[in-house]
Amino acid sequence: MAGVAGTLLQARTARRQRDFAFRQLSRAEAINDLNTLLLSDLAPSGKPFTVDELLARAEHIVGRQHGGSDADRVELLISIGRQYTVQGEYEKARELLEEAHRLSLALPESSTRARALCGLAQVLSRGTDLPRSEMLFQQGMRELPNEPMFALDRVSCLLFGSEIAQNRGDASEGITRAQAAEHLLNQWPYRSDGMELNTSITLPVL
Repeated sequence: MAGVAGTLLQARTARRQRDFAFRQLSRAEAINDLNTLLLSDLAPSGKPFTVDELLARAEHIVGRQHGGSDADRVELLISIGRQYTVQGEYEKARELLEEAHRLSLALPESSTRARALCGLAQVLSRGTDLPRSEMLFQQGMRELPNEPMFALDRVSCLLFGSEIAQNRGDASEGITRAQAAEHLLNQWPYRSDGMELNTSITLPVL
């Protein structure tokens, strides 16, 4: 009986990991499809375009989409919202990430809900809504089980949480969260150059 129970548990774990991998692949494909559509739509015109124009076009395309899953739509909104954040367009980022958060509440994928929560929390911390920012960050972290498949999502949320703490003047907590992200990343069996770079930048700044 113990052997059967162990086998069933292993099968269940493998099934969860497989389903999670498929969802990650679907997310990557949706973002890649959007990028391809943007380039194929704009490139033939031969006219130069700015990053803001590209993002506005992406936002328009996602806004008029009726096909595809809600999960893909949320992931696209998160991706565009993050790009607006990088460009310093915080109000535009907030609008998209608020929508992503709203839609994510009905999804079963905890990692998607967490990304929407932590992304929105980071943007809000750039303004005056720091209490809600911290609350959303904490909710995002609770959405992510302490399991290897969620490690990179936890690292990303912790780095956002580090910035949130810094923005409210708590440098000590900011360092603690950035160090937790670094520790988790060091335990990850695969390299993630982007995450390593983000972590290495965050710690010296703090």
